[in-house]
Amino acid sequence: MNNEQTAEWAATAIDTVLDQMDAGQKPNPADVLVANVALYAAERDGVPSENLQKHLRTR
Repeated sequence: MNNEQTAEWAATAIDTVLDQMDAGQKPNPADVLVANVALYAAERDGVPSENLQKHLRTR
């Protein structure tokens, strides 16, 4: 997996959790775990925060 793919994967996981929170719901613990793992993988792979931000939806 390259940096761009890792950034996209992490952003998708974060967006899933934020969508749940935006809807006034408590985030699903499994989705939060996936987001944490994705962020860890992005950090481990040296993904710049700009790459991650590029893939996050504007809120």
